[in-house]
Amino acid sequence: VNRVNVKIRNLPLSLDGFTIVLLTDVHIGPTVGEKRIEEIVAKTNELHADMVAISGDLVDGFLSNLVQSTLPLANLKSKYGVYYATGNHEYYYGNTNEWLHYFTTKFNITVLRNTNRNLCSSSGDCICVAGVDDLLTEKLRIPDHHMDAERALSGCSETQPVILLVHQPNAASKILHSTKKRIDLILSGHTHAGQFYVVWLFVYLKNDFLHGLYRMKSSDTQIYVSSGVNYWGPPNMILRITHFPTIISCIISATSIVFLNIFGLIIFGVNDVYDYRKGNRERQLSTLKFEFFIFPFSVFVYFRLIEFAKYVLTYNTNGTMTNHATKVILYILTSFSKNHFKMVKKNIVHKIKCIKNNLFQCLQLIAIGTMLWLFLGHATLFLYFIPDLIPRFLVNLSFLSIGLWYHIVIPLVVFAVLTAMISGLKNITLNVKDLPDGAKGIRFALISDIHAGAAVFEEQVEKIVDRVNSQAVDAVLIVGDAIDAPRNSIENRVRSLRYVIYVVEY
Repeated sequence: VNRVNVKIRNLPLSLDGFTIVLLTDVHIGPTVGEKRIEEIVAKTNELHADMVAISGDLVDGFLSNLVQSTLPLANLKSKYGVYYATGNHEYYYGNTNEWLHYFTTKFNITVLRNTNRNLCSSSGDCICVAGVDDLLTEKLRIPDHHMDAERALSGCSETQPVILLVHQPNAASKILHSTKKRIDLILSGHTHAGQFYVVWLFVYLKNDFLHGLYRMKSSDTQIYVSSGVNYWGPPNMILRITHFPTIISCIISATSIVFLNIFGLIIFGVNDVYDYRKGNRERQLSTLKFEFFIFPFSVFVYFRLIEFAKYVLTYNTNGTMTNHATKVILYILTSFSKNHFKMVKKNIVHKIKCIKNNLFQCLQLIAIGTMLWLFLGHATLFLYFIPDLIPRFLVNLSFLSIGLWYHIVIPLVVFAVLTAMISGLKNITLNVKDLPDGAKGIRFALISDIHAGAAVFEEQVEKIVDRVNSQAVDAVLIVGDAIDAPRNSIENRVRSLRYVIYVVEY
């Protein structure tokens, strides 16, 4: 639990010490189940808060799949109730209204969709709590869902403290630039405090606020950005090295300010500089020091692995899997010799010269480099923190998920995305042994991993169908993972597949 004292101007004495438990980015879904939610609810109730605020990304899936996992939310307790504003992940599954109705009727959670509520003490002093729809609604153009701060704040008196629930920090910036109404405290999440070491810099640059408490220079508004109570993605305990899942207990005080920020790497002094505001030179220098520490270790291994990766990608399909596996093992065993390192380096330089006129291979090489940079950056980070990870491994079976996520999933996802962007739909000629003459020249389209559901909507499936139809193939093969949700939830998203056109002539 991370406790932060926030000073609010003109706070009535009867509300001094008003406590808020802030829960963000719970991500109830495939990897966050009922047991984890029970732990969060129990920890929240132990704080005996006046109010529980949930600033978005509460769920990450379809209601029909997650009913059991959400049941512990019914036990959330606070003096003035539970208040909730949507995040971007609530809109990825096309069932936002279903979720909101479920929360309201099943758990008595107050959903703040561009609305507000007054929480009043026994003496009649009130705090206005407001919430807005997520910023993503402006891009998705979902009917009756849009961020409207003016509407959310209408009815809040200028003489009373105002707290606003906004999932994304960038949305908070947009609101502050567009309204002159009083807002004392904005409670946000979304960033996960960077969550992954490699993408931390991009999260920092993309968001106006990353993690912690900020005071706006142009007004008395303060913004608190939570790192979230859970991770996003496959489970892995190594996130706790650079990302601290926390339940934020915001204690609003009329007399004092105490700001505690837990993030960074102590050995390089990142923790010593507690402020994330852009332009903080000391934090930038300490972060760069850490980056340069990683770099030499990565470069030393890079030239060995890049040749191996190229070998795998250009593997001759005429070979047998046995031969392939043998070559891979031999390559790994010999790749760390001094002479071999020189040979690999010379070979890489030669091949770069050979492919200078081939855009696809050049871009593919860049993709491989990106993949390996991610791999090695995490690998060296992992090795550096071995003393800390050993006790974690002994008491928590997280070792496999550490290796899976940091050493396999991230590199492969990045590589797959980059390769997909530059390869597109390609015509590939397959040589089949003993193929009858009448079957020569047959053209077929291979479709796999559509994953209709989640974030893949009907329009995207229609584009796939149109692309396939434009090729005038003889047959269409769909090889698994066409859907990624219960049929009754996504039937409309895959119906365009019935219009796939193929011609067979025999």
